Formats: sequence, structure tokens, C-alpha cells
Amino acid sequence: MKVYIRKEKNNEFLHTNFYIAYDGFKQLGMEIEYFSDVRNITNNSPQDIIVSGIGDVRYILDKLGKKYPTLEYPESISKPQYLGRRIWKDILGSIMSNKEKLGIFIKPVAGGKLFTGTVVHDFRDFRNCVGADDNTEVWCSELVDFISEYRCFIRYGEILGIKNYKGDYFTLPSKVVLDAIIRDYKDAPNAYVMDLGVTDKGETFLVEINEGYSVGAYGLDSIKYAKLLATRWAELTNTEDIFNW
Repeated sequence: MKVYIRKEKNNEFLHTNFYIAYDGFKQLGMEIEYFSDVRNITNNSPQDIIVSGIGDVRYILDKLGKKYPTLEYPESISKPQYLGRRIWKDILGSIMSNKEKLGIFIKPVAGGKLFTGTVVHDFRDFRNCVGADDNTEVWCSELVDFISEYRCFIRYGEILGIKNYKGDYFTLPSKVVLDAIIRDYKDAPNAYVMDLGVTDKGETFLVEINEGYSVGAYGLDSIKYAKLLATRWAELTNTEDIFNW
């Protein structure tokens, strides 16, 4: 078993997150191999962990015949008290052709971040949706004034860390709400991240659930970060999580 980590052709790490993963896996005693083109990884086993962007990781999962679900709004925790707003699906063309549908937040349903989530108040705002076409399926959300947003790293139902990534870092999310969502997320993966937002009224709501692979560290301890990646990889490939401790 080894860990494949993406580097540039000049031997520099392609992203800071890849270095953090390297540091964690190195401390855990893992054998590490570098690559600059995922297509050159040909002799890997399912247990070998891939540390790279979403496209590379899914390329290898596809080769292995493994599935990767979309997690953003699991049914088990899509409750009004957790979301705090109405969230639904539509297609981009339908929104663009109907001004009554404007004044919402949209983001692509398909994983891989086709475009960054954006607020569309008028037709000029659709320029932020470069790369999408009229048939692109999107999540639509009523607008909520989040003054602070946090990423919570969850592994085997336990919180590894909570990191502020937007807004006032002195405005903390409710631990009661966080614990309740973790408890109700019965079909949760073994490793994932939960984004929480705190509103201008002090309410804590779920922003979205994100995968436990190709996710930013946001300052999480390197060993915890490596274990998070390893745990989710093992689950997706139906292999043993050797760091289940």
C-alpha cells in the first residue's frame, strides 16, 4: 500500500493541501510516490490512496469501477431546522429565462465545481456560470445572511476539527446543532466535511456536506487530515482502513 501525491513537473507540490497530506502520511510511515499526470498511474492497487484534485481522484475511482455519490444535501438531514431555508433543484436555462426565479443562490448539482456558487439578482450575474449550459442542473437556495462560515471535519462520527473559512471567526456555530446533525446523519460516510453557517440572527444552519477526498485542510492538523483522506478512500474502494484507530 502506498500514497500517490500530485506534484508539478518542476517537482513542487501542486497545492498546499498536497504538502499537508504528504506531511501527515509521512509521519504515519506511509510509502509515498509522486505523479504529475494521473494517466501515468497504471500499477496501483485499490488500497493505494490518491491525493490530488477531484478530477484525478475520480479518474482513478472510475478505473477501479468504484462509485462516488453526491453528498451536498442528504435526505436524512435536509430538515427545515437544519437548512433554515428552502433548497431545490432546477436547470440553469429555466432560471435565466424567468426573471421571477432570480434573487437566489445557485450552484451546480454535479460534483467537481463546474462553477463557483453565486447569487443571481439579474442576468448579468450569470457571467459567473462560465462552463455551464442551459441544461446544467443546479441547486437553488433562498438567500440567507451568513456572517460566518465554518468547515467541520468528521471522521467515524467524531469531530476532528472546526475551521473558519469565511466571515467573522469570533462568531462560532452552535455545537448543539452540529452534534444534532451528526447524530441524525445516519447514512453518513466514514469521513466527510460539514459546512455550517451562522446568520446575522445567531442561528446555525447547514451550508452543505462535502466529500472526504480532495477537500482542503483549512489548517487541520496534518495527521488528522491524512487519516480523513485515508478513511474516505478506504470506504470508496471497499478496502481496509489501516488508520481506523
